[in-house]
Amino acid sequence: MKKIILNDFARHIIMYAKNYYKKDDMMEDIKKIIAHIACIPKEYVSDDLIYRHAMSTFWALSGVESFKTETFLQNLFSVHYMGTHKIEILPKDMVGYLLGFITAVRMADGKGNKIVEIGKPDYNILPPDPKRIF
Repeated sequence: MKKIILNDFARHIIMYAKNYYKKDDMMEDIKKIIAHIACIPKEYVSDDLIYRHAMSTFWALSGVESFKTETFLQNLFSVHYMGTHKIEILPKDMVGYLLGFITAVRMADGKGNKIVEIGKPDYNILPPDPKRIF
């Protein structure tokens, strides 16, 4: 199986989703990640940009065997439509849903071989999650 190569935005969003970093306010936390990597003030990071990076990270993982595109799309459809009524999904809700799905993707195969190399967290961006055991 080939390894998935990720950009820095995706690597740190995955680490955030998998609790390498302490979580306070999801949108603000991801805004800090994007601003730090892009070397821009966080005021320039919009909710739309956060959503686009979360979605890009999600699709980057689509080559991983444990990635279940059909399940994601079924769940998204059921969230977006309640019965016959279409409901609005806010960027924050969609980003939270994407992060939850990213969390479920395994980074290694059943034999312990890394499929996705996420590297090491950068605690200059966000502090470590105190509950995570390394």
